[in-house]
Amino acid sequence: HGMNTPVRTRRPRRPAGRGIAMANHDACKRVPHAVRAVAAAAQRAPSVELNIFGRGAEHEAVQAEIEQLGAPARLEGYTSDPAGAFADSSYMLLTSSHEGFGLVLVEAMAAGSLPVAYHIEYGPADIVTDGVDGFLVPRGDEEELAARVAEVARSSWWRLRRMRKADPGRAAHFLPHAALPRWGARFEGAA
Repeated sequence: HGMNTPVRTRRPRRPAGRGIAMANHDACKRVPHAVRAVAAAAQRAPSVELNIFGRGAEHEAVQAEIEQLGAPARLEGYTSDPAGAFADSSYMLLTSSHEGFGLVLVEAMAAGSLPVAYHIEYGPADIVTDGVDGFLVPRGDEEELAARVAEVARSSWWRLRRMRKADPGRAAHFLPHAALPRWGARFEGAA
């Protein structure tokens, strides 16, 4: 019987203020925007915290920004379990200047982590409905990013649950088991 027991037997404790950013630390991902936003959000909602997963050339710069602002953010490096990391987070920040498709958004939403994303070309608006199952923020508007993070952190469990359940089919439509059949033929052709 033991073999069939799911690894995650209980729902993770997911404090409303705990967020995640999953991005390589390079210029186009604009990780410092996320750091500055949570530093500002924490002034309004003390429970705000951010775990930043990923690696890259800007690692030192991001760490310096965290220290300088005293931001409630931690660099976590690489994770082999992104789904688990999303499942432990109330929201995820996407601050890229551009995003290929935003699979990271889909993964986050599938795990119940609400996206707070810059409204950029090709991606977020196809997946996220602002105010319904996440938040879209004008590109580069760190003030608005901070306001949305604080809003999530101060939201009731019921409101967050309603947002998580708003449109489960939408994100699922983009997940690999749904998308792979559409891509399979392309990959075979390329191979």
